[in-house]
Amino acid sequence: MYKDVIKFIFFFISILFTGSFTVDELNKEPYWYRETKLQSDTLINYSKTATPRIGYSSTDSTEVQIQIHTFKLKSLDIATSQMSMTIWMRLYWNDARLAWNNTEGKYLGINETSYNADVNPEISQIWVPELELYNQDESLSQSLPPKVASVDFKGNVFWSRVGVIKPICTLSGLKKHPFDSIECSFSLGGWAKSGLFTNYTTKDPPVSFANSIHSKNAYMEFELIKDKIRLYRAIDYYNNTYGDELRQPWPLLTYTYMFKRKTSLILSRH
Repeated sequence: MYKDVIKFIFFFISILFTGSFTVDELNKEPYWYRETKLQSDTLINYSKTATPRIGYSSTDSTEVQIQIHTFKLKSLDIATSQMSMTIWMRLYWNDARLAWNNTEGKYLGINETSYNADVNPEISQIWVPELELYNQDESLSQSLPPKVASVDFKGNVFWSRVGVIKPICTLSGLKKHPFDSIECSFSLGGWAKSGLFTNYTTKDPPVSFANSIHSKNAYMEFELIKDKIRLYRAIDYYNNTYGDELRQPWPLLTYTYMFKRKTSLILSRH
């Protein structure tokens, strides 16, 4: 009899550790407590400065998909060649270090969580792409404030930030003033790590547009032509910082926005 009781106790303990019962049967902790435990367990020995790259091949780099949601053109200054536009910068990637098993054990039923995310490692809890605006008047780290990133149980990360980007453009299309259409291009790419570590691509649709009353530009001189936006992805090769013969790929995404002048505003002044 005594031996049977001992066997039952060990059997019950083994069930607790293997997670054969549901979470509600295993413990009565609230959801927030178990999610906090998940985050704490996941970030043990996690490096937020090391890329989630899996192997050594160039195909093992972390793919980061970019999607730009265009909210509103704030200004287009012909004299300074500067554009100011409110956007939502959406980034998607996978970090296997953040994945967990949501089908059993203490994480059963937890399908997603969130972490503080920023290019500043003192603020961020996880690794994030160090995407930068190349022809900038202001860095993306200043233009796009920190926001939390959503992570699902497969390690898929979604990071969306809202802010105002300020590229310095080489404007074209000024010869037909005041009936001109102006083009402004800006380029996005990695800064410290090449395409061997982070490969920047786009997510469909690459560019989307807000359809809100707050996104309208009723009194501006220029209007965005949505169906004229172009996107070009190029890969340049450079030697690494050590000056050896290893030429590394650097993906670069160039977006070209076209604007038409509201000639009715100009004519109404005379």
